[in-house]
Amino acid sequence: MKRLIWTLLALTSCSYQPEDAGLCKLNCSKAIIGSNDPGMSIKLQSSTSNIICSAANANKDSVPIVAQFLVSEKVATNSGDGQRPVPNLSFDPIVNGARSTSERNVINAGKIEGTDVYENIRYIGIPTPSSNWCSDSCGVATIEVTPLCPPSGKDSEVSIQLHTGPLYSDPVTFKISTE
Repeated sequence: MKRLIWTLLALTSCSYQPEDAGLCKLNCSKAIIGSNDPGMSIKLQSSTSNIICSAANANKDSVPIVAQFLVSEKVATNSGDGQRPVPNLSFDPIVNGARSTSERNVINAGKIEGTDVYENIRYIGIPTPSSNWCSDSCGVATIEVTPLCPPSGKDSEVSIQLHTGPLYSDPVTFKISTE
C-alpha cells in the first residue's frame, strides 16, 4: 500500500508540463510580504560573472545581469533540519551602481515648472517588470539589471540585493569593465 501511495505521488508531482523547460510558474497576483523569521532566508543561487564591455560600448548599456535568489525557510524533518522553498513571496530590489537609463518601472508623475518629475527612480535599469517581483512556485526570485558600461579602460560595480518586509539578502556585486 505504501508503495502505491508513493508511486501515485511521484506520478502526480511530475505531471505538470511547464511552458518553458526548467522554469516554475510565476504568478505574483497573490504574492505576500515575507517576515524576519529566524529560519527564513534569501540566498543567491546564480553565478556572479564579471562583465567586459567593448571600447565601442563605453558609456552605453551592457548585457543584462540575471541574478536568481532562493527564498527558503527552515523546517524540521525526521532527519533533522531542512530548507523548504517559499513560493509567491514579493520582493523589492535594491540596486546600486551605474545602470541603464531604461525607465520601465519608473513612473512619470508629470511636470513641475516644465520639467519632468519621476517617481520610483531607484528602479531605473531594471528591465524585469515590477509585476514579476516575487518568488516563483519553486521559491526562486529572479531579477534582471542592465548595468552601464564604464568609460574605456575603467571599471565599475553594480550590487543587487533583495528584500521582503524586514528580510534582506546579502548584496551581490558584479564588476563591469570596459576595454
